[in-house]
Amino acid sequence: MKYNIYDIPEPTAAQNLLLGKNKKNVLIVLNKDEYSNHLDLVQKIIGAIGLNVHQDCAIYQLAEENYVKFSDIKSTIDIEKAIFFGIELDKLGLQIELKQNKIIRFSNTLILKTFTLSELQIDNQKKRTLWNALKSLFPASE
Repeated sequence: MKYNIYDIPEPTAAQNLLLGKNKKNVLIVLNKDEYSNHLDLVQKIIGAIGLNVHQDCAIYQLAEENYVKFSDIKSTIDIEKAIFFGIELDKLGLQIELKQNKIIRFSNTLILKTFTLSELQIDNQKKRTLWNALKSLFPASE
């Protein structure tokens, strides 16, 4: 038999990279560079659903070369809803097929995967698609 062996990088410690007070148990995961370049867009998107990024959410900035286990983040903070901006789920140790702007329930958490902030910044159709998904994820925001 032929076997392939893959080097799996050590996950990053979740608690060291979380920002925000998470008062509403909402996790936002995004690329570290995207966060620093598009903080205003994140604030507008989250503000549109009636939340404050730094008070109501926990923000996890994932560097391009890093991995973290979603289960490690969940063991660190309470999460009811999660939004992944341009993050592939396997970088979080999740082996789930999820299309852009679709919501699934996984491990008692509603998860929404969407486009990168850079894509959302320049594409109004992608913003509209995200907005429709956010209205489903946060029904009180209508």
